[in-house]
Amino acid sequence: MIGVARDVRHYGLEADVRPGAYVPYRFAAQANVGVVIRAKGDPTALAPTVRALLRQQDPVLSPSAMTTMNELIRQSLFLRRMYSAMTTAFALIAAAMAAAGLYGIIAYVVGQRTREFGIRLALGAHARDLRRLVVREGLVLAAMGIGLGLVGGILAGAALRPLLMGVHPLDPPVVFGITALLVTIVFAACLVPARRATRLDLVEVLRAE
Repeated sequence: MIGVARDVRHYGLEADVRPGAYVPYRFAAQANVGVVIRAKGDPTALAPTVRALLRQQDPVLSPSAMTTMNELIRQSLFLRRMYSAMTTAFALIAAAMAAAGLYGIIAYVVGQRTREFGIRLALGAHARDLRRLVVREGLVLAAMGIGLGLVGGILAGAALRPLLMGVHPLDPPVVFGITALLVTIVFAACLVPARRATRLDLVEVLRAE
């Protein structure tokens, strides 16, 4: 029987697919041979039947180990998944630290401008206009930071491309999701201190200095 089979990453997920061919065992006998069986349902339940069939073919045959393809894939990806989990955990910690630091800096800056906001409110400015001012200034800085981060992400993605199996380094949903998350963090970090500053008592603010 002659036909065309699908590509197989026989030499690892990182390696490119190489040309190969399947030949009958009688024409290319080897000491160590693996048998792949497609089964329906629970494949482990077929282990005794497979062992019996192999012994019928040759009583000397003794399978050293039998496992499922999913288990083999899980074992081969263990280190990669561990590194991915660690990277994700560090990324979440970094995002939390960045959000806390950003909130602290903006809260400090807004606190230094409390008298300015008080004077603006006393002269007739609306609180929502001051909140928009703070949020707009924060988002402008965030846009600059996100732009630099995207450039760094593109460079890092190009460097890590060999480690990405079947995933584009600039996956649009991922890039959009991260950008939306950062914008949300910046918006919250700007809005909360701004709302707090515009709710202060004007008399107390003007008397403070």
